[in-house]
Amino acid sequence: QSGMEFSTGIAQVAAVAVGGLLIMRGELDFVDLITFSLYISTFVSPIRRLAQFSETYMQGMAGFRRFLEVMNTEPAAMLRHLWLFFFTASTPTRSVIWSSSSLLKRYS
Repeated sequence: QSGMEFSTGIAQVAAVAVGGLLIMRGELDFVDLITFSLYISTFVSPIRRLAQFSETYMQGMAGFRRFLEVMNTEPAAMLRHLWLFFFTASTPTRSVIWSSSSLLKRYS
């Protein structure tokens, strides 16, 4: 997305630079430059929205794949993972250790 923002920013800067040069030569009116700048903004807006939607969609699909991976994990493997997570934490609380160890005893 940053590449998209960069390219749209460059297009706007280039239009103003070239338009300023043409205004200094007397070949372009100031109103025409502002109108062209607004045209660029109007043209880029739907493309920017499409790029944002595409990025949001990809992030959502990645999250959904991770969710499916967790849901397809065997319960015993999940409990081992939870046990490792809670017991290797730097400062675990008693309630977390108690609940995870009781889960391990109950489901192992």
